[in-house]
Amino acid sequence: MSTARPNRFSIQHDSYFDYEEPVSNKVMLVRLQPRNDRGQHLRSFSLTIDPVANPVPCKDSFGNICHTISIFSKSMQTHVKSTSLVNSAEGIDFTTKPIVSWDELRNQIKKANLWHYLAPSKLVYPGLALDNFIKKHDLKQKSSPIETLRALSSELYNHLDYEPGSTSVQSPLEFFLVEGKGVCQDYTHAMLALARNWGIPCRYVSGYLYIASPSDSQSREVASHAWPEFWLPELGWYGLDPTNDSVVDHRFIRVAHGRDYSDVAPTRGVVFGGGKMSVSVKVIMKPSVPEAQNDVALSRDQNFMQVALPSWQNLTGKSTPPDQGESNQ
Repeated sequence: MSTARPNRFSIQHDSYFDYEEPVSNKVMLVRLQPRNDRGQHLRSFSLTIDPVANPVPCKDSFGNICHTISIFSKSMQTHVKSTSLVNSAEGIDFTTKPIVSWDELRNQIKKANLWHYLAPSKLVYPGLALDNFIKKHDLKQKSSPIETLRALSSELYNHLDYEPGSTSVQSPLEFFLVEGKGVCQDYTHAMLALARNWGIPCRYVSGYLYIASPSDSQSREVASHAWPEFWLPELGWYGLDPTNDSVVDHRFIRVAHGRDYSDVAPTRGVVFGGGKMSVSVKVIMKPSVPEAQNDVALSRDQNFMQVALPSWQNLTGKSTPPDQGESNQ
């Protein structure tokens, strides 16, 4: 008897910010609420902040749901906890889709407003390192855009090493291409740079990847993840995961998208005081079985104002902050 694959997940994302000196004031912008579109259905979402704060929901220019958090009490630690229940989307079945040609892609791009997904961005750009990488590995366009992207995902997976801790969010694209080691955000930036170089509109996606067992994925240290999406006529946005050389399917949960990581950072903020800061992140992602009696279905065109947030209260019984491990958060 076969086991049905999961398509509903519960996700708990804990971020701890520890300071060597008291922080008097802090303002943060967080992107932790999963998207509710393109077949992905957000069932519920909540945020809990310690010290106590009232997150204010908003949307950024890419349509991602954000929350601003203002903390005006002194503390040595800030804990941001998000919990989500999400129905995932299925991947694209290519057996039912026509093969898109390069000419069709170029013609359709002229009609679509996708210029910001073709132009260089803060962390994705052309340069000598990219040119040398293309020559070194003899990377060439295939007969169709989709064949090119599938082959490119495999090339990055085979030629570059996944090494947690080898890069940070500040590491430039050149380091990954030259040193040949990095984490999921580096694989994503490299594939975006190569696809834009060939005229394929593409964007950075942050989210979560469900890993059934340690042997199922290169990026097995944490469930938070990043991957690129590519816009193709007749298909729309299509995701590939070069870190694991796989297509994006029911295991992936999308949180935010933008031109590169700088557009979708899960947490960003300004503090007054605090001195040196350390950050640790823990993500727990599990399959969830629907409960017919208690599960309240939300509308598929739900926006951020329809997500019910709990009362804001201080957390109690905190344990020692977990090790961050490999994380792009």
